[in-house]
Amino acid sequence: MKNYGIVDIKGGLANQIFQLSFANYLKTLGLHVYLDISFFSSNHPFPRDLEIDIDKFGYKQIKLKNNLLFRILNSTFF
Repeated sequence: MKNYGIVDIKGGLANQIFQLSFANYLKTLGLHVYLDISFFSSNHPFPRDLEIDIDKFGYKQIKLKNNLLFRILNSTFF
């Protein structure tokens, strides 16, 4: 059985570095890791820019919160 991990990337540069480090940790545990970058395309009162080029680290980007199924299920991921 394949295990998957989704890491929500948001915030400023320091938070993005921390979250990417956590994604690397999950990858060392053998999980297939995806990064959710939907925060950067949302209307947030404190907008931020995606400072890190995720593609250079070999991760796949998803915009899970923009996915209709995710909103219908109102799921929470850790």
